[in-house]
Amino acid sequence: MVSPGCISDRDGDGSGADDPTASWRDPGFAQTDDHPVVCVSWRESSDFAAWLGRKTGKPYRLLSESEWEFVARAGTTTTFFWGSKAEDGCAFMNAADRTYKRGQPRDRNVFVDCDDGVVFTAPVGHYPPNPFGLLDVTGNAWEIVADCYEPTLTGIPTDGRARTAEVCNGPVVRGGSFDDYPEDFRLARRQHIGPDMRVGNIGFRVARDLDARERAGRAGVGPAHRRGI
Repeated sequence: MVSPGCISDRDGDGSGADDPTASWRDPGFAQTDDHPVVCVSWRESSDFAAWLGRKTGKPYRLLSESEWEFVARAGTTTTFFWGSKAEDGCAFMNAADRTYKRGQPRDRNVFVDCDDGVVFTAPVGHYPPNPFGLLDVTGNAWEIVADCYEPTLTGIPTDGRARTAEVCNGPVVRGGSFDDYPEDFRLARRQHIGPDMRVGNIGFRVARDLDARERAGRAGVGPAHRRGI
């Protein structure tokens, strides 16, 4: 039985603590239906993708770690998809920045030296898309991917599939969030959580595998759209 609650930061000091009253409906800050869902676990995220597949008759799933990095990089070779300087990122993503520090003055961690205008999660579409047309791949909320965590990428499938294991150490999360700091927005940054852990700055993204007819119809559009992500 999975216990209720979520790791939240209602006290605003940046440390996070188990909050039995927190949930995806109330992660400790105000949200609307336009915001990314947080306070959901890897198992719950996977279950949602499976439910969505049954509901629509389409094969939805979590992205693999390789797919996530491919679409997050979006053809770029710099540290961040917008360039090499974290402080240029506030025009493109939601981070722990000056706005966050004003809203959470007790959090003494390092922050991005720019101003993105949002304290907690931002509504989807608040920032421009990356070069592949995807929104909020960097920042806003960490994204759970399908892979079982290993400390390095050695042995990760080379065909884009997720890495699985008989005994899984829990999932990988990528992308950084609204209360994270410059190093967490590097496109190569990886973090690890437990399979049932819920955190107020972690959500997920789903992908759908396109059938042959759909792939043919999208032959003239960008790679992310061809993959249905």
